[in-house]
Amino acid sequence: MLTGKPPGFILTALDSNSGKTMISNMLLSCQEHSAPPLQPYKIGADVFDPGQHCHYSHVPSYNLDSWMMGDQCILKSLSRLTAGYRALIEGWGGVFDTVYPHHKQSTTLHMAALTQYPLILIVDTRRPGIRQQLSQALNRLLKIPAIRIGGIIFNRCSSLTIDYPEFPGIPVLGKIPEQVDLSISASPIQLRQAAQQYLKLKAIFSLSTAHEVTFSRSAVQQQHHSGRKRIAISQDEAFYFYFSDNRHFLNEQQVELINFSPLHDKQLPENLDGLILSGGIPENYARQLANNSALIRDIRMHLQQGLKCYAECGGFMYLGDSLSLLNGENYPMCGVVPGDMKMCPTQQHYGYANCFIDGKTYHGHEFHYARWQQESRQANLWEVTTCSTGQSRREGFHSKNIHASFVHLYFPRCADLICGFFEL
Repeated sequence: MLTGKPPGFILTALDSNSGKTMISNMLLSCQEHSAPPLQPYKIGADVFDPGQHCHYSHVPSYNLDSWMMGDQCILKSLSRLTAGYRALIEGWGGVFDTVYPHHKQSTTLHMAALTQYPLILIVDTRRPGIRQQLSQALNRLLKIPAIRIGGIIFNRCSSLTIDYPEFPGIPVLGKIPEQVDLSISASPIQLRQAAQQYLKLKAIFSLSTAHEVTFSRSAVQQQHHSGRKRIAISQDEAFYFYFSDNRHFLNEQQVELINFSPLHDKQLPENLDGLILSGGIPENYARQLANNSALIRDIRMHLQQGLKCYAECGGFMYLGDSLSLLNGENYPMCGVVPGDMKMCPTQQHYGYANCFIDGKTYHGHEFHYARWQQESRQANLWEVTTCSTGQSRREGFHSKNIHASFVHLYFPRCADLICGFFEL
């Protein structure tokens, strides 16, 4: 349980694709025009929804994944919430969904019990039999002692005048009509106007009361460095995914992080002790990355000279000899990891994974459509076992100064590996 907790609430739904991310973004778009400010979070190791949160909130969004992080790291991450802010936590899947059978971690119910934040249940009214499903779900939730239901938002309503089921003590916090176009391309203004028109914002924001916490806003969003280590980290349209808490972890190790862009910068920042190439979607920018040959040469030179480089997923792809797209186009990359990175029409690996190296096990997560063509012959970093299938393989590329893999790690849970690699 989160004691002395900052305020917050959890947006969940009966099923996936019911509008959790859209409604999260609607609320985040109200940031600058209403109190209180919101800090977004996403349950699970999702790559894309936190990126949307950042777009509409203009603050980093944090993943909350108990399998990757452990409950104590989740509570620590929430404890950093700035005084006066509320946590907006977007749930994973449906409210009763689990990652694997009998797997309760990283689910919405697990997070609600851990934080004791109220649930706002989003209901897609277009679903067949939705009235009965809603009644059954609420009856089931009300029998769980640790769960509190803050209210219901009806989404994609055919008419706002149609009566929807009412449940004693559970308020309706909004009705959003089906004809309202709030797709991923909607502007913050469109989302804010829709939120003001169709949601009961005052009731939503007053579900929990803000109070002072021990962390100041500057402590959360600004970095204070001792200058002991300087590490460059990729941050642009092509490389944008990493767990936001990883930056906090490195700051706590007195690391100075310097953002740079593989798309736009012609050389790495000066006087570096390390380099982090984060995940992303380099396949969407393959031509631009290849055309920035000056930076590719600079990265190759620094790594040949021994600069430490940690690369995840998209960053791993960038280090390869080349990147082959689905349309047959092939573009040269950094040429540090031998072999081509080939995009495939289906996911190659997805989900939680156990990574075994030097007698230790680390929790990781994979999500990629690319295949390293030389993996069966050149992989030498560690043994990776996919949790959903139990299948194992040699994965990743390792040298004395390179750690490159498709696996995403949560740094605070593998501090010995990260600190050992960067000599922190």
